[in-house]
Amino acid sequence: MHSLSARSFIKKAPFYMVLVFVTLLNIGIAVYGGKNPIVNASVLTLFIIAGVLLLRSRMRLEQKANYDALTKLPNRAKFYEVLTNTVRVLAPEETVHVLLMDLNRFKHINDTLGHPTGDQLLQQAAERLRKSFRKSDFIARLGGDEFAVIVSGPNDVATLEPIFKRTVLAFDGPFQLNDHAVDVGISIGIASYPKDGDTIDDVVKRADVAMYSAKNQRTGYSIYTSDKDLDLLNVVTLPVDLKKAIPNCELEVYYQPKKCLSTNKIIGVEALVRWNHPKYGLMSPTKFLPIAEQIGIMNDLTAFVMKESIHQVKRWSEMGLNIVVSINTSADDLCDSTKITQIASLLAETGVSPKNIILEVTETAIMSNPDETLKLLIVLNTMGVTISIDDFGTGHASLTYLKNLPIKELKIEHAFVKDMARNKQDYNIVSSTIILGQMAGCQVVAEGVEDVHTEELLRSLGCKIVQGFYISPPKPVHEITDFILPYNQHK
Repeated sequence: MHSLSARSFIKKAPFYMVLVFVTLLNIGIAVYGGKNPIVNASVLTLFIIAGVLLLRSRMRLEQKANYDALTKLPNRAKFYEVLTNTVRVLAPEETVHVLLMDLNRFKHINDTLGHPTGDQLLQQAAERLRKSFRKSDFIARLGGDEFAVIVSGPNDVATLEPIFKRTVLAFDGPFQLNDHAVDVGISIGIASYPKDGDTIDDVVKRADVAMYSAKNQRTGYSIYTSDKDLDLLNVVTLPVDLKKAIPNCELEVYYQPKKCLSTNKIIGVEALVRWNHPKYGLMSPTKFLPIAEQIGIMNDLTAFVMKESIHQVKRWSEMGLNIVVSINTSADDLCDSTKITQIASLLAETGVSPKNIILEVTETAIMSNPDETLKLLIVLNTMGVTISIDDFGTGHASLTYLKNLPIKELKIEHAFVKDMARNKQDYNIVSSTIILGQMAGCQVVAEGVEDVHTEELLRSLGCKIVQGFYISPPKPVHEITDFILPYNQHK
């Protein structure tokens, strides 16, 4: 307590010094007032100067207490003060909309490029927010990469959607941070008072729920509705539950088969993680991977899938099945040099050949830190591990980077494949990608095959490997094993 009081006194010392100075001047005026005009004038001048100093000192203290030093935006305390006052004087026909937002990949950029670069990103983000909103809107930084905006407006929040869209679009462009151009993106949640809560705390919580929904669905922004509620507690409890999922043995690897069109046999599988939540049952990765990314455990999830998959390849080998397993990696994984050691240790432990391992990386993950990614992938390629570009064609990686990377496989995004029989543009994209892959000496895999007609079209275009629900949906290990054995025997 004494230490805290001392620190508080030191922070306010300039203010107290000026206060003492003004008091002494008042005493001087009382003693000398009326006796000597020169002394009177001097004391009055000093008194005015002291008053100005006192005012400036008070303003500096208020600035420190209510504003963020890095971005110069109002801070959390000021945000709640303004929101409370705005609600207090709200007319019956008026509505206050609360927007909570955070940067989608801030933690990854902060960890890989350093905190000074992260600070630079936050300053640029604050400037983009200032340009996106109106002067009447109140913008604050709540802490970390979390920002908030108070918007007074019409009761129908949908009429403000042009502002939300403009803000999301403003964050779609890359940020130039020293020598790095990085893509970040923003997720915005919107809730309204009094429609979405009786108190400002309720409204802020529901804006947080909407922001989680926007991040989870990758929609940029989301307006709160009761069907997004997730029981409100889930927003708090799911991250906590997910951190316990691995030690509690709640995660499970499912496998989706990859079929070779020339032999009509299953030659590989893609490993896909599922979460057997004790309360909500089996959850797909679209529900929890954004949470894993947000709380920084993507590396742990990849390590789990890698260990389970490589050990399963060994078990399949003992059954006489030569299966190649594809493992998805995140942007965090590509900046983690320990991944090389993990893979090498697992291969040595199991005796599995590196030729039976494919690491799938996305174009977006590559572009997040291309120099470090290139180094890591070159080492893995030298080890004999195959590198695959997942969802090829949906990212924005330059062909220069793709040319320099040791890529051996291209996976065509399922959105192009599933409609190629009905959509000429999708057909042309798939056809061109197959030709590009062949010319680059890459194996081409088409995802999203849902019917025999699509499979035959791909065969006629020279695609070698297909994957999709027509062959089989992802299955747990015992079911996929029971599927592969008779499938390969009868083909």
